[in-house]
Amino acid sequence: MSINAHYIPNPIFIEDAENFNGRDPEKISNTILWVGRIDFDKNPLAVVPIMKEVVEQIPDAKLKILGSEDSPQFCEYLKKLVQLNNLEGNIEFCGYHKNVRAFYETADVMLNTSPHEGWSLVIAESKFYELPSVIYELPDNELTRDGRGFIGVPQGDSHAAAQAIIKILTDTKLRCDLSAQARASLQPFLNYDIGGAWQRIFNDLENNVPAPSHKKENEQIQMFLLEEIFTLTQKVINLTAKIENTKTR
Repeated sequence: MSINAHYIPNPIFIEDAENFNGRDPEKISNTILWVGRIDFDKNPLAVVPIMKEVVEQIPDAKLKILGSEDSPQFCEYLKKLVQLNNLEGNIEFCGYHKNVRAFYETADVMLNTSPHEGWSLVIAESKFYELPSVIYELPDNELTRDGRGFIGVPQGDSHAAAQAIIKILTDTKLRCDLSAQARASLQPFLNYDIGGAWQRIFNDLENNVPAPSHKKENEQIQMFLLEEIFTLTQKVINLTAKIENTKTR
């Protein structure tokens, strides 16, 4: 079935980008960064088992969680999990910040635990700031399809994520390679002429030129997304029950 559609990527705007002078990935502070809304959709609960394993091998590793606490009950539950696992000294809740450059500059690796993403400014920002990432696999995301600048691990595999973080923190060459790849893989999006692309679409419409043909969407991606929707629904049900039990204690 033919789809009369054109592909245009989202524009990328990086706050305070002009003040970024590049990264020295050989310097290391064992700092991990997690950025996003602190709610169930972004799966921040995953940071607890991940950091528990990382800290076993790198005791001074620190994860900074950057983002707004949209759901007070959910955030309270997450903070209790951090306390129960004795990670208060290794996981810091930094709150919401409009200008995030300093956090990206001082981190060594980005952790992304989302089960799904549409565009993901966070991935774009981490690549812009040349920050290596560990990402729960997002095969449908434009910014991760080339596999550069990050280590992808299976969705929900906290052990694989922890080991990937440890490898990046302890392997200088890998960290430098991923850092260089990250910015290089983002550059085509930064160079994309969005205005010109829209003008070509308008010209084609005016001249009755049909849209380019599209390949059939990958069936594996479709199945992956359906499985994730089912899994996410079950997790929401289970987490809601846990939060309600916590409130009644």
